[in-house]
Amino acid sequence: MRGKIFFFCMLGLSALLAGWAWNLYAQIERAPAAYLKIAPRDPRAFLLGDYMTLFYDFEAEPAASDEDVLYLGENRVLSRQPGGEAVSVRTRGKEYLVPRQYFFQEGTGKKFENARYAAVKLLPGGKMALWGLADENFNLIERSSK
Repeated sequence: MRGKIFFFCMLGLSALLAGWAWNLYAQIERAPAAYLKIAPRDPRAFLLGDYMTLFYDFEAEPAASDEDVLYLGENRVLSRQPGGEAVSVRTRGKEYLVPRQYFFQEGTGKKFENARYAAVKLLPGGKMALWGLADENFNLIERSSK
């Protein structure tokens, strides 16, 4: 009897976790896209493999409050320059809570050297999901092939 109860409890928890993951995936798919101008930092970690640590142009000035405002400009690029649609971005202290690392397959780092923009999806509550990296013409750089 105890085994059956445990089984159905685990089945229910698994269903809840799957529903939560599906809901998050659906939110990201429906979210509007934007671009952040990047300045890449260190492209390698010995334990984690190849990745790019991202630093954004708008971070030159520290955040003013718990929620700062950026503006969608030409080509849907987010910046501090007023004009266009205002987008709130979450912060902690004077640090922006934005995606920081982009991981890619070992040995394919060369093709990401031309990345100039981080493609993000704007989620509710000032959150962002990193969608990919793009070149100066806003073309997404593919991950899969070398």
